[in-house]
Amino acid sequence: MKYSLFEVFGVELEYMIIDSNFKISPVADSLFKEFCDDFSGDFVNGDISWSNELVLHVVELKTTVPVSDLVSLVDKFQKDVLVISDFFKSKGFLLLSGAVHPLMNPFD
Repeated sequence: MKYSLFEVFGVELEYMIIDSNFKISPVADSLFKEFCDDFSGDFVNGDISWSNELVLHVVELKTTVPVSDLVSLVDKFQKDVLVISDFFKSKGFLLLSGAVHPLMNPFD
């Protein structure tokens, strides 16, 4: 389908998964195993989809399809962030907003 410029939007939020010591934790696959029953790295949850496209210490939430109403997404994203956060919290991990970690050394 063709859209005009700024008629619809795609939104993506990225969260780094860390442990209680603030170290990156490559455990995103466990989320998809729990919710998809496989390690696909993609889960469609209605208007919001979850994915793991590159590294196992990042989980991404994004609009499943382009949307024209950004305000309606606030509660939907928040609901899914809480579901994912609760899942990881039960396993001893936390979500750090943004996929950037201020102390991460990628060579370690």
